[in-house]
Amino acid sequence: MMEIKIIITLLLFMVVTIMIFHFLSDNKANVEAIFKGSAQTEADRELRDRRWEDRKWIEALPMEKHHITSYDGLKLSATYVRALSESDRCAICVHGFHSNGIKEFASIGRFYIENGINVLFVDQRASGESEGRLITYGHREQRDLLDWIDYAAANLDENKYFSLHGISMGSATVTLVSNQVDADRIKYIAADCGYTNEKEQLIYTIGTLKLPARLLYRLYSWLCIIIRLYNPNKIIPIDNVKKSRVPILFAHGKSDPVVPVDMAVRLHEACKMDGKRLVIADNAKH
Repeated sequence: MMEIKIIITLLLFMVVTIMIFHFLSDNKANVEAIFKGSAQTEADRELRDRRWEDRKWIEALPMEKHHITSYDGLKLSATYVRALSESDRCAICVHGFHSNGIKEFASIGRFYIENGINVLFVDQRASGESEGRLITYGHREQRDLLDWIDYAAANLDENKYFSLHGISMGSATVTLVSNQVDADRIKYIAADCGYTNEKEQLIYTIGTLKLPARLLYRLYSWLCIIIRLYNPNKIIPIDNVKKSRVPILFAHGKSDPVVPVDMAVRLHEACKMDGKRLVIADNAKH
């Protein structure tokens, strides 16, 4: 009888793991209201409304669609918007989990555009207008970003200077390439609410669901290796940050419920570049 209970328990764990696995990794990025109802307070609603207004403002400007083919054959998309004044600077903006370039960077993008910086809003694989079904938390996305950097330098030729700006999973993506970029081309990186490594982040996320996080993460990682063909234990942005070739601005909300704020502190401490900076915003969330 005890053996049957153990088998049933293990099967239930497997079912829960697979459900979490698909929720965290499959393509839901084109669902507009994936976090519908998350604006619970008046401040949240004001921020949501402001971002919506800024998004419509950007979408009313002249926009160029750009495409590349990823190393594994996916058609990836990005939107280029020029600054209001002539500029030779461009920010390559990399969104987070289950989002897209303009949606994520509506307010930040408007700030850049109004202050003389061109913007390339990248849609990461399996997100926005880009092809793909699997989100890999930076594993494949970092290779895509390096291709976008090369493409931008070759085709957006009015620009001499580039920066990278990532939010959440996008922050992990930009920090993963921080030790691979050409410092003559990329002048700085802005890493907003990024995580130190995928293992720690997913264990934290699963733990917030009141589930046995370490056991489920182990099952999840095995499934990733077998089915997704990548090892989540090797997605460790903090190791790349230690060898960064450019200064990094680390920004984080002190009240972030998704990525613990101490991760930003540890990332900042790990970075050895002169000019690095840490900004923690009081009362700010993810």
